[in-house]
Amino acid sequence: MLRGYLVVLLGIAAFFGVIAIGTLLPGKSEDKQIFAQLAFLVMGAGFVVGSIMIAVDKGYSAILGVLCGFFSPLGLLILTLLPNRLEKNVEAAES
Repeated sequence: MLRGYLVVLLGIAAFFGVIAIGTLLPGKSEDKQIFAQLAFLVMGAGFVVGSIMIAVDKGYSAILGVLCGFFSPLGLLILTLLPNRLEKNVEAAES
């Protein structure tokens, strides 16, 4: 489950990195627009992929991860608060 949170964190870090690169490069603001678009694309991909990984690690469908990933921080909060289905299955099997 930690891998999913790491992917989300790396997506956010990549967002700031791409924005910093775009800001520091010389040129017109129209030329820098591609960096802003790329930054949001990378961050969005990080949220979606990380949410999928978290959902699957908790025993939920990958589709739930995709849906929560599109809602970015709110979806990540929802996934974090959902109970872990795999732990319940292990406890039921042991008893």
